[in-house]
Amino acid sequence: MNPRMLILVLITLPVPALSADVFAPALSTNPFERPAWMTDAQEIPANAPSATPRRRIDLRATLIAGKKSSANVGGRIIGLGEEVDGYTLVAITEGVAEFSDGEEIFRVKLLTDKDDKDAD
Repeated sequence: MNPRMLILVLITLPVPALSADVFAPALSTNPFERPAWMTDAQEIPANAPSATPRRRIDLRATLIAGKKSSANVGGRIIGLGEEVDGYTLVAITEGVAEFSDGEEIFRVKLLTDKDDKDAD
């Protein structure tokens, strides 16, 4: 048999070892679920700093990603250690950002739909 023909036949034969089952195993956990170690580590202690800022900070969203965590403040994305309106972002937890003015650390919580309706 011609070597070119043999190569063509071998290439066109189905190879069971290259099926989708080999490359895409079933997931054993939900990849979008927050890991238990992260939820435990991100709890805010009962003796946490004051929750009343001197100036209003418009916290719109938080993204928890370790040292690369960020917050959306007034439409501007800022990371840990960055400043906005004279306040430095020092910590981020789920739905909460902690800011420092150099003297005091205070927490700002996300305004939820429920909170918004209660304010009316």
